[in-house]
Amino acid sequence: MKNQKNTLTGKEVLQAAREKISTPDRWAQGHFSRGKSGRPVILGSKAACSWCALGAVLTTDSPQSSKQEAEFAMTKACVRLHSCSVPTFNDGVCTLHEDVLALFDEAIKECDLPAPCASPEPS
Repeated sequence: MKNQKNTLTGKEVLQAAREKISTPDRWAQGHFSRGKSGRPVILGSKAACSWCALGAVLTTDSPQSSKQEAEFAMTKACVRLHSCSVPTFNDGVCTLHEDVLALFDEAIKECDLPAPCASPEPS
């Protein structure tokens, strides 16, 4: 997963974001990010110590295009598995930390699938 700064792929963004919220105390609901007190902080703030699923993706050190790829894969997996958006799922009262990590795992797998409208590889 080590890559040069700002050259992460969508899949690597998902892996980095999953790692960022890998423990329950680093995961947030209801806001993109929270500080030590549990109060919301501005996304990207150095005071942030927990993030929602999308907040973790959006705060990776990567190009916007890679973040968009990652967000697309998460959205696709979330709609397929839970019939809702990523924020709705992340913030659901019945959603557990382990459920969000499982969503990341599915989104990472999604990145390995061929693109829906991609042309076949030349023989």
